[in-house]
Amino acid sequence: MDFSTYGCGPAPDFDRLPLSTTLNNVFCLARVSRLRGVTDAPRLPHIIATERLDLISFSAEELWSLSRAEATVPELRFFSNPEHILGGDDAWIATIFGDRLIAEPRHEGWTLRGIIHREEATIIGHAGFHLAPDEEGMVEVGYTILPTWRGHRYATEALRGLIDAARTTNAVRTIQACIAPDNAASLAVVGHLGFTFSAAVIDEVDGIEHCYTLEVSP
Repeated sequence: MDFSTYGCGPAPDFDRLPLSTTLNNVFCLARVSRLRGVTDAPRLPHIIATERLDLISFSAEELWSLSRAEATVPELRFFSNPEHILGGDDAWIATIFGDRLIAEPRHEGWTLRGIIHREEATIIGHAGFHLAPDEEGMVEVGYTILPTWRGHRYATEALRGLIDAARTTNAVRTIQACIAPDNAASLAVVGHLGFTFSAAVIDEVDGIEHCYTLEVSP
């Protein structure tokens, strides 16, 4: 699974990195650092519903459960997870988000969400903001649709749902998405929703990324 839209690269070697190094260096601290001084954050709904999808917020415990490919996530009693999303080789990112939620509960609801195809009752991907809005009202967004479900504009629908939910909080002014310049599908998604190019950056892990922003208002 490709997590490049989350600004994170391949899984780190946890056997060689202490936990403090993993949390502080691997999880894109250049972006996390802008949240210094933020002590509270508005709440997003547990479920963000769109026309065909339900974006369900995961707690830290649920993320850790997914990372171990366990069926103990409460929502998974009602939805199938045949591809074990956020488990296996991708478990590290669920663990990092879970640890972040425990360390800083204000980010609850603003991180990873399962994308549920409502009619099929199946998890088809995940999406969410990296963290809660910073003191300038900036959030960064990421999204992934499993390969077998691509080509049906689910990523566009999920991202639009996140944008609409963020707008209703009155706390978000700018939404940013940083994407590898050769990721044509993700570039098409942000272009369709009105994001405009803002800067080319060099990510510590992924190399060159193009960042696009969308200005929002309540």
